Amino acid sequence: MKKITIILGALILTASLKSQTDSIKVKLEESENVKPFQFTFVSPVGTNGIACFKTTNRVSLNVLVGVAKELRGFEAGGIANVILKDMEGAQFAGVANVVLGNVHGGQFASYFNYCGKDFRGVAIAGVGNVNLGGMHGTQVAMSFNFNRKGGSGSQIAGYTNVTLGNFKGVQISSAANIVVGDIKGAQICAGVNVAKKVKGVQIGFVNIADSVDGATIGFLNIVRKGKHQIEISGDELFYANLSFRTGSNAFYNVFTTGFRPGSKDNIWHFGYGAGTSFKIKNKLSGDLALTIQHLSFGGFYWGTSEIMRLYIGVEYKLAKKVAIAIGPTLNMYVSDVLLKDSKTNTENVLPYHSYNYTNSQDFNLKGWVGGRIALRFL
Repeated sequence: MKKITIILGALILTASLKSQTDSIKVKLEESENVKPFQFTFVSPVGTNGIACFKTTNRVSLNVLVGVAKELRGFEAGGIANVILKDMEGAQFAGVANVVLGNVHGGQFASYFNYCGKDFRGVAIAGVGNVNLGGMHGTQVAMSFNFNRKGGSGSQIAGYTNVTLGNFKGVQISSAANIVVGDIKGAQICAGVNVAKKVKGVQIGFVNIADSVDGATIGFLNIVRKGKHQIEISGDELFYANLSFRTGSNAFYNVFTTGFRPGSKDNIWHFGYGAGTSFKIKNKLSGDLALTIQHLSFGGFYWGTSEIMRLYIGVEYKLAKKVAIAIGPTLNMYVSDVLLKDSKTNTENVLPYHSYNYTNSQDFNLKGWVGGRIALRFL
């Protein structure tokens, strides 16, 4: 009997507390001026009238432009939705969503989404998304995304993504990805990627970073605390070559040029390639690089005359900024047999070859094994 009395007392107390809590909640919402529904043509012409600037809405429909203190629910507007403080829920606008405070939810607009403070959620816009606080979520825009204080998540833009702080996540665009601070994740772009410290990967036409713990993969990689080597080398074809290697050990670019002193046809070349370096022990490291060089005779030669080279070698540091490198190369020379000077050029270029094949498109391929020795500086 005693146990039953205690249980009944507990149930009555719980019900009483819930009733008081609900009552307090109702009074609080009334003091905050919370409306379950509002309809507006252009604020303040609507059901909230002039009180719209002090009202929190749960469901809000705006024919043209609506203004409210806060939103805790759903809002749709023909042109724009404007929230003076915070928004929790979802906004849909024909032109723009503007929240001067924090956003926790989703903003969807044909043109712009704006968040004046911290953003958590998803923002999708036809032109751009702007966030002046921290971001934890996703921004998607046809043109640009801007995040002022850094954060985490993803930025996907048709042209440009910009984050002024540190960022953890992924940036994807066609023109530029810029993180003024550090990025932990990935930047993927057809144009330029920029970050301070990269812990992850940059994939773009040009990649710029202060330091990289990972890889920068592109046509040109500039890493301030990375690889910057000037190389003077000689091989079985060209006795004087000058190359520049830039990037990081994981992935670097090679820009090269050279000539054959004393050749009667003034044979010279320029080329581009990419490679990777790996530490073997102490001062010894390994190299794997692939380059493509265009050969010319006298002036610039417009015909097909290309050498593809795979270099596999080792590098030994002689001093802090000086190293010697040596290794074999696998080579393939491609020429067009239909050009009248093709045979002469081939005979003048190659000292020997172990592979000779002409395909159905009249391109001749000659292969051989060679080698290179080089001095590297910086």
